[in-house]
This record gives sequence, structure tokens and C-alpha cells, in this order.
Amino acid sequence: MHGTVGKDDGVLVIQRIHVKYSLKAAGGAPEVVQRAFEAHPMRCPVYRTLHRCIEITTELETTTADANAGPEPADSERS
Repeated sequence: MHGTVGKDDGVLVIQRIHVKYSLKAAGGAPEVVQRAFEAHPMRCPVYRTLHRCIEITTELETTTADANAGPEPADSERS
């Protein structure tokens, strides 16, 4: 996620937010991931709160996960 900050009457304000989703789809389910990605904004409380006053854009990057592999460790568990 990154954003653009500008000034409004000398006060810093957030003008734009860009969110990049990086998701792994198990098996051959990219259409399911795409459908969830498209439906997500209007079901997200943060988006619903901010989208009228801040430009919010999104991007989706998907990869296919190996169905036989175990879950990847959380960021805090990686060395």
C-alpha cells in the first residue's frame, strides 16, 4: 500500500491510496479470487468510510499455490 499526500490550505492531507493485493489461489480458482477482489471494496468498512473523500485504487496480483504444500509462515515467523 502506498499513498499520496498533498496540502490543503497549508495542512497535509491524504489525497490518494493505492492498495496492492498479492494472493495465492489454490488449484485452478483464479476466477474465485477475481470475484472476491471485485466485491471486496463495497464490503470493506475502511473503503466505505474513505472512498468519497480519498481516491482509492486497487491492484490484484495472483499466483497459483501448490495444493499439496502446507501454509506459508506468517511474516513474524519468517527468518
